[in-house]
Amino acid sequence: MGKVYENSAPSETTVYEWIKRFKAGWEDIEDDHRSGRPFTSISEETVAAAQAIVDADRRVPVEIVAHQLGISDGSAYSILTDRLGLSKLSVRWVPKALREDHSAQR
Repeated sequence: MGKVYENSAPSETTVYEWIKRFKAGWEDIEDDHRSGRPFTSISEETVAAAQAIVDADRRVPVEIVAHQLGISDGSAYSILTDRLGLSKLSVRWVPKALREDHSAQR
């Protein structure tokens, strides 16, 4: 196989795994079906919870939001900046752009 396929040949371990599966009665050459997209920590519930945390204290650090939600710092930052449209100005989380409801409050 190495001479025919060169660098794209399956590894020896993979070939042995195939042999083991076929001996055990495996008849399909396709991969097993998987349940779909893997679980992600950025859900509507975590976004709403992050919004509530920031509404309670605009000075809350990303690390605290992540710890309270039980997610990574990167996921918490992504929720705050991408999903909620916030940016850190000085020490406060503020909206990136004024929305109509903000300009009405002026």
